Amino acid sequence: MNAAFIRLRAVAGDWFVFVVIALLALSLLGGWIAYSGVASEPDTGDGPTSAQWSPVATFDHSAEVDRDTEVFEAGEVLSDRSAYFTTVTPELDGEFAYRYEAERGDAEVGISLERQLRSVSDDDEYWSTNDPIDETAAESVGPGEVITTPFSVDVPAMMNDTEQIESSLEASPGTVEMVIVAHVTMEGTIDGDPVTVTESYELLIEQDDETYSLDTPGIDHHDTEQAPVTETQSARGPGSTLMGLVLALVSITALGVVTVQKVNGTLSPSERELARFRREHERASFDEWISTGTVPEKVYDRARIDLNSLEDLVDVAVDSDQRVIENADDEGTYYVLDDPVYVYDRMDGAEPVGLDDDGSDLSDTDADDSEPRSDDESTPPGTN
Repeated sequence: MNAAFIRLRAVAGDWFVFVVIALLALSLLGGWIAYSGVASEPDTGDGPTSAQWSPVATFDHSAEVDRDTEVFEAGEVLSDRSAYFTTVTPELDGEFAYRYEAERGDAEVGISLERQLRSVSDDDEYWSTNDPIDETAAESVGPGEVITTPFSVDVPAMMNDTEQIESSLEASPGTVEMVIVAHVTMEGTIDGDPVTVTESYELLIEQDDETYSLDTPGIDHHDTEQAPVTETQSARGPGSTLMGLVLALVSITALGVVTVQKVNGTLSPSERELARFRREHERASFDEWISTGTVPEKVYDRARIDLNSLEDLVDVAVDSDQRVIENADDEGTYYVLDDPVYVYDRMDGAEPVGLDDDGSDLSDTDADDSEPRSDDESTPPGTN
């Protein structure tokens, strides 16, 4: 019999009202935890979002003819061409323009341009150099307001720089690229939502023997959907929801079991269970002094002294340097085989003392519900 289970039933029976209150509180706590976990789950995006807004970026470019030719005059400006002549129009001028389209907004915009020389392949960048060109900053920029930053680069000089870099490296890995890079930062409020943007745009200058061409992105226009910003997020989620449900279910189940057992009168241990537990506890506490065996018939012819408890019998065994023998043929009867023979019959003797050395017990009664045996049944043959 499990001692802890007996004790638990005894406590539950004696403190039934408090046990019910505690289980109700735990079930309510579990329900609250589960509800909080569901209520704090993040938005999946199925609800309404803020309106779309669109950044728009463009590169405009031109080159001035620096000497007379058969087809161009010195000072003539060639604009937005796909290719320019390296010796006739060596200086490339241009402008990067940026704006955003929205219903309403107010933002700070910063633009910085740089000249970048690099050698790249499909997967690697072997080397690169960056030189700043110009930068622009503007505050309180509204929808449709254009912010521009000019640039001017000497294309033949850029070509010479790449040749010098490769010469110093004594290698020409990858593809050499000459690029005008525009870095844009924007921070503010658009259509009522906070926005922070960092983007880069490139104008690629492709070198040929006698010309250079521009791989311009044209108008870079794309829609951006700004989701609402959540200031704080709860740490609860599916894990706490499951934990709360388990706590509530276990508490409600335990409450039902305890209540049914209380109504049926089976919650507290019965007197028979308590008596049996006491006997088993006493037997286990003196186990090191007890051996199980068969008592010889001739022992019954000796004078007999009956003791009131197993503890008294063990004391006799200790004093006489004997073992206590539990009679295998008569369960519950213990002997110290001396002359006279000392006997303890747990069915005739007084009930054992409490469960623990500190005096704690599970019941105030010491009586055993088992019917006592008659003198003929409890006394071994051949004894007085």
